[in-house]
Amino acid sequence: MYIAPADHLAKKDARALEVLAEIMDGTPTTRFYKSLVVEQKKATNVGFDYSGTALDYGRITMAATPAAGVTPEEVGALMEAEIRKVIDNGVTPAEVKGAIQRLRDQAVFARDSVQGPAMIFGNALTTGSTVQDVENWPKEIAKVTAADVQAAAKKYLDTQNPWIRPPVTGYLLPLAPASEMQNKKEGASDVQR
Repeated sequence: MYIAPADHLAKKDARALEVLAEIMDGTPTTRFYKSLVVEQKKATNVGFDYSGTALDYGRITMAATPAAGVTPEEVGALMEAEIRKVIDNGVTPAEVKGAIQRLRDQAVFARDSVQGPAMIFGNALTTGSTVQDVENWPKEIAKVTAADVQAAAKKYLDTQNPWIRPPVTGYLLPLAPASEMQNKKEGASDVQR
């Protein structure tokens, strides 16, 4: 997990990070899924999310489920390598254009319900943004360029030069093999926390 700017504190960077998240993890043909799941077969699921809806700092999270026989550390290194490609080489204008279109489509769909607009405006207003910010979002997201995305990736995701502090990595691992877990259930007195 990386610390990132809250939406209302750095709007241009926030828009670029939204586009980056969509490029990395918007569809099965985007960078993380295509590389780690389809081509390398090192993960069964991957995710990349930017959440800028906050009063102070936002966050960027990456997650993956390693394929059988692959360690979490190996998948983590592969995810970092994909991020490094963006930092060093950028993204294509076509990727940016596609990501912006998908994000705009999602925004239109979200407003096509009773709950959607309430959630959008409620989240914005309770975390420092304004009605005008929400209304201007489609125009602002459309201004994002490939250079903006690369600059945001370099600023917030470069582990060699962290923005505020280095990212935090955590792993959800099973406590023990299933056979050991069954034995512990039968003799619950030796379970430790």
